[in-house]
Amino acid sequence: LTEEAIVDLLAFVVGYARRHPLVVAALRDVPDQTLGLFTVDAGQVLGYVRPVIGPRLQARIDDGAIPNIPVERIVDVLARLALSLTFTNTGVDADSPRVLHRYLRDAFALVRLLS
Repeated sequence: LTEEAIVDLLAFVVGYARRHPLVVAALRDVPDQTLGLFTVDAGQVLGYVRPVIGPRLQARIDDGAIPNIPVERIVDVLARLALSLTFTNTGVDADSPRVLHRYLRDAFALVRLLS
């Protein structure tokens, strides 16, 4: 996984989730339950994500492409970012692929600057 691949993956996941008919209906019909599930009770969701992307991240760590950070922490950060961009409305137009990609690239640039 390259940084650009992670940006593309996050943008795809966020865009797909924000437009998915079940997510749209759940937010419209039962917003309190839906938001709770994907925010304060998101541990279960994270449990589904770890086995999917964890081995891929570990392989990239093993080959030196990603710093040796615990996979669980990487998955947690990426999932929290995706959940936040999916379920919160902020100054970021997460429905615009161009804006979302730019935001994510800027976020990764900030992380590089701080490291």
